[in-house]
Amino acid sequence: MKKALIYLDSQDREQSAQLLEAIRSIYGDGEAKIYAAAFGGGLENIRGIFDEVHQFQVPDDYAYDMRFKASCIKKLHDEESFSCIVIPATFEGRMIAPILAVKLQTGLVADVTAVTGEDGIVHMVRPAFDGKLMAVIENQDSDIVLMSARLSAFKYEGDESRDMKVVYHTPEIRPEPSIKVIAASGKQCTEDIRDADILISGGGGVMERFPSLYRLAKPLHAMVASSRRLVDSGITPRSIQVGQSGKIVSPRLYIALGIYGSLQHIEGLDNVEDIISVNINRNAPICSLSSIVVEGDAIEFIEKLSTKIKEKEKQL
Repeated sequence: MKKALIYLDSQDREQSAQLLEAIRSIYGDGEAKIYAAAFGGGLENIRGIFDEVHQFQVPDDYAYDMRFKASCIKKLHDEESFSCIVIPATFEGRMIAPILAVKLQTGLVADVTAVTGEDGIVHMVRPAFDGKLMAVIENQDSDIVLMSARLSAFKYEGDESRDMKVVYHTPEIRPEPSIKVIAASGKQCTEDIRDADILISGGGGVMERFPSLYRLAKPLHAMVASSRRLVDSGITPRSIQVGQSGKIVSPRLYIALGIYGSLQHIEGLDNVEDIISVNINRNAPICSLSSIVVEGDAIEFIEKLSTKIKEKEKQL
């Protein structure tokens, strides 16, 4: 039986566990023994989906030492001989994956969004050329498949009744960690656009006037998102980016304001019930997917719709 390992990101363990779907896509149901590697606690919400979880007990000072974590995973691989290792493409995982690839002397496929397995050959799909194309990479000769995968691209739909075994490790540590924590501050809790029922998203057609979207979002009880162009321009944070290099969203209603709709962006829309597009270019790719297309200026649309909503609210 094949053995596969998933690294559980310390900041998002539950979402990391969804990468089980990538392993299921390669080996099918029940054809592989599924392992997980975690550093620290917090395993309460992932029971029933792994066969074994290897939990490494380390001091807090080592939580930021990705070379140390990669060494622990390498040692675990030496003991178990995994056929596949999947690392979440998070801030933490993007540091661990290449270090681990060097230690294992194998290749790494980064930012995978889909995988298939057939006749012992694994195909991994990832964006290329800034998301303009989707590349398919085939693993033929390597004894181990190593990939980093985007969390928003996978949702586990397999068995959740496994009798999970937890194995505790206390790895040998150096007297002084290689990385010293100078200061730490708590991360402010923010809304996640993946939870939005209504999502208002802006693209190159709004640019510096992006804050105008909040005027429309408030009365609609919606969240605000953006395309990659605004993120690359430094106007919006990556945390609200929709697309293959951002987040995959599934709102009931998606309002696309001034968004052209490249392949990279469209791949970020999953099972959206209705799309309203506002664009001066009626032939923009996003328009072909839309339930309603408004040909015109996005900012003017915001102003007029906001005014209409206020008038209706006064009548109630």
